[in-house]
Amino acid sequence: MLNELLDDYQINRQTAYNLKSKLERFDVYLYSDFSEADCTRMGFKKLDSIDEAVAMSNDAENIAFIPHAYNILPR
Repeated sequence: MLNELLDDYQINRQTAYNLKSKLERFDVYLYSDFSEADCTRMGFKKLDSIDEAVAMSNDAENIAFIPHAYNILPR
């Protein structure tokens, strides 16, 4: 059942709009196995390694790392 859900899942319009508005206001980087083209299409900037993320954090005023972000629910 989980595989079927993952294969056919689509986010609703409100979720898509909220994500798009965040991606337009902030630099959001994604470390995943998605291709560069897929990340760009979704509005993310691709990170190729964890080391790249750590290096970026040394120069950042505000930064947040969200490991396993798909499992994080705001409270």
